[in-house]
Amino acid sequence: MLETLQQFEQVAAGFSPAVLLIPGIVTGLIGLFVWLGGFGFNRVSTALVGAIGGGTLGFFLAGGNVAAAAVSAGIVAFVAFALKRLFIGSLAAVLAVVFGFALLAGQYFDDAGGAAPAGPSGTSEQDQRLSISESVETAKLYVDDFRRNIDRARSRMPVHTWIVIIALAVTSAAAAFFLWRFASALCCSVLGTMLIFLGLILLLLWKGSMPISRIHNRAAFYGLVFLGMAAFGTVEQLLLLLRTKRQAMREEQAKADEEELQGKQRWRSD
Repeated sequence: MLETLQQFEQVAAGFSPAVLLIPGIVTGLIGLFVWLGGFGFNRVSTALVGAIGGGTLGFFLAGGNVAAAAVSAGIVAFVAFALKRLFIGSLAAVLAVVFGFALLAGQYFDDAGGAAPAGPSGTSEQDQRLSISESVETAKLYVDDFRRNIDRARSRMPVHTWIVIIALAVTSAAAAFFLWRFASALCCSVLGTMLIFLGLILLLLWKGSMPISRIHNRAAFYGLVFLGMAAFGTVEQLLLLLRTKRQAMREEQAKADEEELQGKQRWRSD
């Protein structure tokens, strides 16, 4: 798996800039929005989070089918908008499965690299650049290889490992049901941090900075950075919620005082 990712980052340096720059910038900006304000902006942002999570999940489950990913994004976004608590519980369970799988499935991945082409040869940087269509097709090959590697690792994992992952998912969903405000802030912060990391990785791939190898070589450091960002985003969103609730209470109190004053004035005029 690691060799596949490292091979991809080498090939990605020859991609057309638009294939990495535009998704990297868009993903990073969405990540910032979800990280710092996903919970505070209520239903609209929750639907956005649902669309992102549903689209990603649908893309992988449907074998890279874009249409299936779009349908999945729409369905999950509607559920997130209409049934926020149910969605937050489901999102907490999905994130628990993702992180549990990432931590426990490492030894079951293949070590062989991907089979995607390494790109055209040439004498100049311009000659070595793939076109947009070639870049997209090459990226699809690596995504398919990555998905198949995950499927193979999943099939090799013993039953007791899945019991642990399922227990994590059930516990996370139950905790989100009883502490749904904290769970909302935490899930949005974690998902936003993931999107920021992904956006930065895409931009650094375009620069040829080998971000995947850097993260692997300093996994503990970047793990702490991830945890720190997730914690900061959670606290910031809870404070944002507290400020919003206080402002709403002040507005309600001001409205009640105004109605009381108008009532007294009408009584005096009568």
